[in-house]
Amino acid sequence: MENVNKLINESLAKLKSSQKTFADVYDVMFSHGQKVFLERDEGLETSAYTYDQVKTMVESLAVTVHNLFGSGNYIGLDLKSGLEWIVTFWAILKSGNNAYLINSNLTDEQIKNHLKILNVKSIVCERARSVYGDMCKTYGSLIDERATDSQASVPFFGNEIALSSSGTSASEKLCLYSGKEISNQILNSKFIVDNCKSIKTHYKGQLKVLLFLPLYHVFGLMAGLLWFSFFGRTFVELKDYSATSIINTINKYRVTHVFAVPLLWQTIEKSVIKEVRALGEKTEKKFYKGLDLSVKLQSTFGNLGKKMGRRLLKRVTDNLFGEWVSFCITGGSYIAPSTLKLINGLGYELHNGYGMTETGITSFEMSANIKKRLTDSIGKPFPSLRYKVDDDGVLLVGGDSVCKKIVENGKLVSESEYYYTGDVVKTYPDGSYSIVGRRSDVVIGDDGENVNPDGVEQLFNVEKATDFCIMGDEQNKKLVAVVRLKEGVYSGVSRAIYDQIQTINKTLPTAKRVSKVLFTYQPLKSENAIKTSRTMLKKAISSGEIKVFTIEQLESEKPVKIGEMTEIGSIIAQIFAQTLSITVDKISYDSNFFTDLGGTSLDYFNLISSINERFSIEIKYDYEQLAFTVADIEKVVEKLTK
Repeated sequence: MENVNKLINESLAKLKSSQKTFADVYDVMFSHGQKVFLERDEGLETSAYTYDQVKTMVESLAVTVHNLFGSGNYIGLDLKSGLEWIVTFWAILKSGNNAYLINSNLTDEQIKNHLKILNVKSIVCERARSVYGDMCKTYGSLIDERATDSQASVPFFGNEIALSSSGTSASEKLCLYSGKEISNQILNSKFIVDNCKSIKTHYKGQLKVLLFLPLYHVFGLMAGLLWFSFFGRTFVELKDYSATSIINTINKYRVTHVFAVPLLWQTIEKSVIKEVRALGEKTEKKFYKGLDLSVKLQSTFGNLGKKMGRRLLKRVTDNLFGEWVSFCITGGSYIAPSTLKLINGLGYELHNGYGMTETGITSFEMSANIKKRLTDSIGKPFPSLRYKVDDDGVLLVGGDSVCKKIVENGKLVSESEYYYTGDVVKTYPDGSYSIVGRRSDVVIGDDGENVNPDGVEQLFNVEKATDFCIMGDEQNKKLVAVVRLKEGVYSGVSRAIYDQIQTINKTLPTAKRVSKVLFTYQPLKSENAIKTSRTMLKKAISSGEIKVFTIEQLESEKPVKIGEMTEIGSIIAQIFAQTLSITVDKISYDSNFFTDLGGTSLDYFNLISSINERFSIEIKYDYEQLAFTVADIEKVVEKLTK
């Protein structure tokens, strides 16, 4: 069996003794020959690519890129995270150019500014955006134009990449990383594997990383790609980001490592709780007892306890990630304690980490002790970094792997020994840290108490909301809840959410109560963004870009009624009509979906799905024999929306 420790030490020794350029990183990374680099579905087939095969693809494309675009320039990269992105990334650098990793969440205006700053003349993309003009070349077109002489030489290897901020800041930033800073981040992996043994866990000789995080983001680029490709491990590409696709891919390919933002873990938590709750109160209580016992077993017996915990909760894990997922990291924003407990309790070792575009990944809680992982600790800084806390409790990060060249709002920022993160931290006696919240988000109440919206947000479990955010008002003195609703949702849903918030409000200290609840049908964050920026959300609401409504404004809208039907009955009748492609005047309260209206079992399935979505409920098929008419379904909906 392969000696993983020996491989890691040899690879890192080569990099450490090199000039620490991207060319040096490339040489070590693609020295793993016939090891499998990436697996993915291609149509009905499963395909695997070795490191040698990917290297050949890179070198062929590099010649094409050089022939078409020359060298010494910045070339934009806007592709889906996967094989083509990775090949293009290295081909741009090997062609003698630098790579601008385009954050697809940014607006056209932001990208336009970045293209101008970097003097980008060419972009490799999968979909044209108006801002690209005629600069865009698709990956497919580059392959069609690839040079016949794949061994042709190019003048030099590019040694700089540009990462844009995540789109959650009010200012525009470009972080220009050299090969040296990236190499120093990779070299931190020696410290990681020495202090976190479980990160090396394989399943039947294989360690496979799910390509879940966007590779234009520093978390995805470093933890999701460079750390593990440097040691010849395997990556698994996702077809799409649906929950079904993620679970199916993990189970099909026996993925062992999953790195993701809190949104994924919190979605999993809600899904598990929903499924357990649907099995009845007795089963729900049994599940939570099992979860508590699993945590206790893991804290007492370590890895043995983890295996025992998985067996204890096998009914849940069999429908989730099976037995193969062994190591996970969360980062990018606040994660609720309940989420950490559930994922770790199920036996999927989840570690909380920290990093920024400007600093790279700086730390994560490496402890094998589950009790430590269930705290909000982000661990201690890696060897290439230094943490310092200013008088306001804000974390400052310095070191050899921090970005040295930052362009903010079009101007080069003068280099400083420490980068001001804006994140308020607290320290533990063992030298580890935890993030309390963003300094800019902190609400200072009338009584002078500082309140962190992140912590308050986790106190409101608003299940019927499509998205939810707690932030400060315009003066940052009071808390406001912003709730996103599905377009066209039944008005009773907004009232139920409002009442739930007010019920929770009454249980909280005055400083942590929300003073206002606002509703919107628009997204609270840009598409695919890893978190909601309160600064940008507040700005969008203030400018009218995002339209918000009070509960009174929503309820003042007159619902469309059919005859003497109630609002709920009218909506159900309209869904009947849409499902069966008939006019609504043919439907009465007592019309039977099957015998009177000619519906099929497939039509009925679509009907119930549409009703569940419109009313944000979940009608169980236990109701099938009763709910065939508008009147009967209305009773079920009324019961479930109370």
